[in-house]
Order: sequence, then C-alpha cells, then structure tokens
Amino acid sequence: TYTRIHYGDVLRDIYLNIPERLKRIIPSQERFTAINVPVVSVISKGVYVFRKLLKSGQADIDILFSQTEKKSERVALFLAILELCKLKRIIITENNCIKIRSSQLNDST
Repeated sequence: TYTRIHYGDVLRDIYLNIPERLKRIIPSQERFTAINVPVVSVISKGVYVFRKLLKSGQADIDILFSQTEKKSERVALFLAILELCKLKRIIITENNCIKIRSSQLNDST
C-alpha cells in the first residue's frame, strides 16, 4: 500500500527540473494541488474475494470487476486475485470463474 503524500509545490519543482526535451507544456500551479487518491489495499480485496468464495463456492471474475467503481479498486482486486492464484488458494476456470482450490488439487501439485 502506497501511503506517501506529495504536495503540489514539491511535484511542480520536480516537474520543472525535467529536461526541456521531455516537457510539452508547463502546467500552472493550480494543477499541482495535493494528490489525494483513496488507498485500497490488496489484502482487503483478497479477503473480500475469499469471503465471497466461502459464501457461494465460486465467483465470476467479470461480475467482481463490474462491482468495483474506481480504478484503484480494480487494480487492487486484480493484484489480490493474482496473489491468491500464486499462493495456490484459488483456481480460475475456463469460464472465468474463481473457485477455492480443493485439498485434492493441492496434494497433486
């Protein structure tokens, strides 16, 4: 989870130090207001996915993503699914469903 806060004047100073060939326009000071993006943790989305799976047995990936409104939520959801696959906690079926990996599948890998 990225927790640092960057203030506009710092960002503007960094931008002004970029070589001229990389600059297209110099934005006004108003464009460099403090960036405040809501933090969505990957762990919270992993817990969300796993609880859905415990409740219903499977979840459709397309429906999970359609229920998220913000880009940061979608990214966290994708990373959570990726991490759960990597940890061999879930499997993704051919029809885009997520299921909890059974103990039989764990024993065979």
